[in-house]
Formats: sequence, structure tokens, C-alpha cells
Amino acid sequence: MATQPAVDAKKAGRRFKMPDTYVLLFFIIILMAIATWFVPAGAYDRVADPNTGRNIVVAGSYRVVESSPVGLLGVLTSVPRGMVEAGAIVFLVFIMGGAFNIIISTGAFDAGFGYLLKRFKGREKVVPVILLLIFTLSGAMLGWAEEGLIFMPILVAFSLTLGFDSMVGAGILLLGMNAGFVGAFMNPFTTGVAQSIAELPLFSGFAFRFCVYLVLSITAAWYVYRYANKIQKDPSKSLMRDLDAVNWNADDRKLKAEAPPITARFRLVYLTIVAGFGILIWGCITQGWYLAELGGIFFAVGIISGLICGYNLDRVAKEWATGMASVAAGAIIVGFCRAIPVVMADGHILDTLVKGLAEPLATLPKYVAGIGMYVSQLITEFFISSGSGQAAAVMPILTPLADVIGITRQTAVLALQYGDGIPNILFPTSGYFMAGLAMAKVPYQRWLKFVWPLVAIQLVLCAVFITIAVAINLGPF
Repeated sequence: MATQPAVDAKKAGRRFKMPDTYVLLFFIIILMAIATWFVPAGAYDRVADPNTGRNIVVAGSYRVVESSPVGLLGVLTSVPRGMVEAGAIVFLVFIMGGAFNIIISTGAFDAGFGYLLKRFKGREKVVPVILLLIFTLSGAMLGWAEEGLIFMPILVAFSLTLGFDSMVGAGILLLGMNAGFVGAFMNPFTTGVAQSIAELPLFSGFAFRFCVYLVLSITAAWYVYRYANKIQKDPSKSLMRDLDAVNWNADDRKLKAEAPPITARFRLVYLTIVAGFGILIWGCITQGWYLAELGGIFFAVGIISGLICGYNLDRVAKEWATGMASVAAGAIIVGFCRAIPVVMADGHILDTLVKGLAEPLATLPKYVAGIGMYVSQLITEFFISSGSGQAAAVMPILTPLADVIGITRQTAVLALQYGDGIPNILFPTSGYFMAGLAMAKVPYQRWLKFVWPLVAIQLVLCAVFITIAVAINLGPF
């Protein structure tokens, strides 16, 4: 009997563990290379659209071409070649990471957050809604994920102080950022990357995306408000009541540090950020700005914000470097993912795969085909949890697929966007999500019990939005 714990330990040690993202991606690259030896090589004809100049696939033009299997050298070189092809996107991630680390380091975000906490003191049930809606903007416009986790401890402490539980604190941050990330009317890491690969104007379809963002954000806010209201009336309904009593002592239930006051310098930082986004929206809509201009605007916003707060150039450079280092893994994943279509293109199986996907979808009504693309991205998200990485890996497939089955490329981007975003608060392969639960001390199983009804609602809503996009031929193309 004494050996039972050892046996249990051995069983625990044999439990399946999801490989690191890099390992998983490299296995996919190898599998694609192996496929080039067995999958028939083929190609579609492509022609330049006279109106936009983009290359479009000619439906029905698929033909068999000479096989070109990828060997070991092709596998090894696909990674650096993928990084070169995705260079503009990779460096945009670095630039934004550096810029926003400068702003975060000034304390401007902390000051604004602290002001809101004080401003709405005494109106407890309203506070989670307001804070959640603020965090939706961080997901919709900045693509925040890991970056937002710095707020988790103060959100949990604040929720406990107001008589809620740690689930409310976790929900404010995770559900807020995720609703914005799914709506993503101006997220450079999903919408921007996907549209650049699909050769769409940057942030086109803004009005449609903004409406979706509003619906998803209001739904998430209602969901958290409903739960907070329920446990305020009856604390026994809390999913975390027993654990909160153990995990959080009296000191943890109070905000441990006063947020810095909003100074004149911080107000100038806020004005700089708003002006930066305003200029960016103007440039994208009226001047045709793209990734380079997007990076340039954020580059300027970061530096100006640091100088406003009294940083010398050496301090600006230091915070910039720290921010770039913090997003290095995510930036490199984009290039790593891009290696997958590089291998498929080298082996001439990319169009064969598109044909294989298109034939069954083409026999279906366009509305069903659009939902099929959406479902495929929900599955892909389990294996590639990086939004920009998934865009880099699958948009080269979804773009010609949309051309062949008669769905707009904008709709294909939506399928990627929704399929990538929703599972981020559900799948354990989502690193920032699991880290957020750990910081909030919320067990994964209890989170699932809390969140699954909202996820079900979001899945249905996004399926409806995809159907609408197909029905109206959401464009410009």
C-alpha cells in the first residue's frame, strides 16, 4: 500500500503535455515537407485584378504540375525564409512592444486606472462593467494579451474589496480583452496581419467590425454584471467562495498601493495616444497607409510619451529595448508560422490543399461554406494560439480558398479573426489565458463552469456575423 503514491506519481508523469508552440510548429513544417513527397503537386492560374492590382485565383484553372518534394535543407531554410517574408509584420510587433512598454513604464496607465477605481467607488456593480469595457479597447485596438496581465492582481484585490470574488476580477480582464480581440476593429496583430496577407486595405471593413465589437463587448459586460449581481445578493452562489477564503487574506483584499495621481504630463500622454490613433485612422482610410506607416506612428507615440514624462533618450531606449524583448517570442512565432506556407509553396501542394478544401465547400451554399471556414479556424486555434501566428500560417490558404468558393477575402479574414479569438478564453493551449488564471488563483475547471455559457453565446453570434458578411458580400473584395 505504501507504494501507491509512487504509482500515482508515475501516472501523473505520463500525462500528456502539450508541446511548446515552437516544437509544435516545427513538427507541422516537417509534416508539410513529408506531404510534398506524396500529395500531387498542382497550381491555379492567378491574374492581376485591373482595379486593385491584387493577384486573384482563377476558379476552375487548377492543373497538375511537376512534383517538387521538399528535403531536409528546404525544411531548415523555410524558417529563415518565412521570417524574411513576414519581416514587416515581425518588426511591427517589435515596434509596438517597445512603444507601449515606454508608456506603461511611465505609470500613465496606472494613474488612469486608479482614477477610475476612485471615481466609481460606492457604485460597485457598475465598476466591473466600466473596467471590462475599457479593457475591450485594449484588445480591439492594441491586441493586448500578455500585456494586460499586469493589471490582474489589482483587479482581483479590487473585486474582493467590493464584496465580489476573484472570478469577477479575472473576468473583467480576460473577458474584456478577449471580447475586444474577437471584435478587433483595429487590432494590428490579427486584423492587420490577416488583411495584409489577403492584400486588403488596412483596417478595411471598419464599420462592420466596430458593430461586432460593440455587440461582443456589451454581451461580455452583461455576463460579468449578471454574475457579480448574483453573488452580491447571495455570496453562496460564488464559484470561488471556498477558495478565496483560503487564497486571499485580509491584506490581499485591499488595494495595497495607491495609484499615482493623474498629472499634467500624464494628460499629455493620453492626448498623444489618442492623437496617434486618430492620425492612424485618417491615414489608413484616406491615404492608403499600411504596415510601415502603422509602425511609424506607434514609434513616434512611444518616444514622445517617454519624453513628455521626463525620460532622457537613454531611458527611452532602455524601456524600448525591454518592451521589444518582452514580445520577442510572439514576434518570432509569426515568422515561424510563415514557414509552413513556404514549404507548401515550394512543394507546389498549397493550391492542391486549397482545391481539396474548396471542392466540398463549393458544393455547399455560400453561407454554409463561410461557417465551414470559421469552424476550421476554431480547430486550428487549439494548435496555434498566437493570433498573428495563425494569420501568417493560414491566411495564405484562406485567401485563395475564398476566391475559389466565391466568398470575399474580407469574410475570410473574419473567419480567421473569430475562430482565433473566441477559444483564447477556453483552450488550455492559450498561454496568457492560463497565466491569467494562475495570477487570479482561479482553477481552470471552475473557470470553464463560469465561462462556457458566454463562449456558447459568442460562438453563435460570430456564426451569425459570418453569415451576414457572406450575404452582403462584405468587401471591398
